[in-house]
Amino acid sequence: MYYIYNVEKKGDIYSYNFMNKINLFGSLNGIIVKILKKITPPNQNEVYKWRINMEKDLPKIDLPNKAIIIDLKPNTENNVSLYEIKNIFGYSSFGWTPMMFHLKALMVDKKGDWKQKEKFDIKDANLENVFTFNHVYDGSVRNGQIIGIWVPPRPSSTNSALLWEDTLNYFIECKKQI
Repeated sequence: MYYIYNVEKKGDIYSYNFMNKINLFGSLNGIIVKILKKITPPNQNEVYKWRINMEKDLPKIDLPNKAIIIDLKPNTENNVSLYEIKNIFGYSSFGWTPMMFHLKALMVDKKGDWKQKEKFDIKDANLENVFTFNHVYDGSVRNGQIIGIWVPPRPSSTNSALLWEDTLNYFIECKKQI
């Protein structure tokens, strides 16, 4: 589950206030595509190696002072597992796009319910970096345009992205940028 939060910084404390559910994927309402439309160079073709930095790029789609939060276990009772998306690195080629997500672990398996997710404060001190991979099987860039539907595959035992060496090497280099 993906949510958007308003974020206020006071010293080293970040206050998160739930706003709404959002779509991360999809060519019509997905945050990824909305940002890519703003940052993709004209006439860009595949292979396109890109990075979305949420702090810098959310304001480009009129979402300043916001954060995208993944609720990793939205249906688990008495569990709060929230991760903030900091960066998304993509490798668009041959009609699909594998992506590496750089997350910050805000709350990991904390006891609680929806109340703890609505409004909370986090001290920005040594939050753990977490990485996960995803992909869209029909989404890429051609002639500077976003093409395809940009949706991940349905849940299955084979959802992980298969990364060829050039693609994996790109993500290894991305990790060094953080």
